[in-house]
Amino acid sequence: MTSYLLDTHALLWWVDDDDRLDQRVRDEIANAERVIASDVTLWELIIKCSVGKIALEPDAGKWFERHTAASRFAQLAISRAHLRGVQALPMHHRDPFDRLLIAQATVEHLTLISNDSSFEQYDVSVRW
Repeated sequence: MTSYLLDTHALLWWVDDDDRLDQRVRDEIANAERVIASDVTLWELIIKCSVGKIALEPDAGKWFERHTAASRFAQLAISRAHLRGVQALPMHHRDPFDRLLIAQATVEHLTLISNDSSFEQYDVSVRW
């Protein structure tokens, strides 16, 4: 079964139909058996909205719920196994959101959809 976990920028670019999301990747998302948006992404969106980096209407939580539901993306909560997975990761990458997404993908056996080249330093499946 094809199961993808979206990085935050991938979700934003999907929703905005942004050209930075490669058409091949967009097609894979559209045809995947399961696409997941993590609570990690929601957390990152809330933080970015609160510091003024992005604006999502009416608020990040409602935006996330509306767009993940409209796209039929599953949601993934943060578990203790995911947090333990972060602890086991080498410090190739310092972004806490990305590290938690990597841990979730590893623990749940998911392929990350991301164009972040630093993910390649980890033993995790990445698609872009």
